[in-house]
Amino acid sequence: MHSKIFSSPTTNVYLHSNTIVSTDSLVKTAIKDFLPNYELDCKNPVTIHWNKSDTGSHTVIAVSSERIGVDIEYMKERPFYKISKRYFDSHEVTSNKLFFYDTWTRKEAYTKWKKEKIAVNMKGCVKRDSWGRDMIPLEGLPDNVIGYICTWQCVDLNI
Repeated sequence: MHSKIFSSPTTNVYLHSNTIVSTDSLVKTAIKDFLPNYELDCKNPVTIHWNKSDTGSHTVIAVSSERIGVDIEYMKERPFYKISKRYFDSHEVTSNKLFFYDTWTRKEAYTKWKKEKIAVNMKGCVKRDSWGRDMIPLEGLPDNVIGYICTWQCVDLNI
């Protein structure tokens, strides 16, 4: 069973923990749950986008009528300074665990939204767009798990 941890008029995000169900089944279940938000019309078909992320025993599935990117990460100890120095913009280099994972999950959600490889967007800097809009943090995640979704609102991010 899944729990809905985010809902908007265009997007739902579902959390699955400790599941042995296939990813295909999780995605199908999420889409079936999302579809009643729309009146089905053969002349005006609904466009569905989905994205998934998993970490440890947790999986999130984001379903939207708009392009979507999602990422979650379990915040384990790592050599944050060394990794961030290698992969992040110079002013994002850090030893702080929360800042590291916050930055990483934003970049990965944005990269998934763009449908590009992660290496393409790691050196860029994650900033709010000129209207002050930002990515959407996921709430209701397990302890020590952080995540973000990137939707159409993130189109103008300067990464």
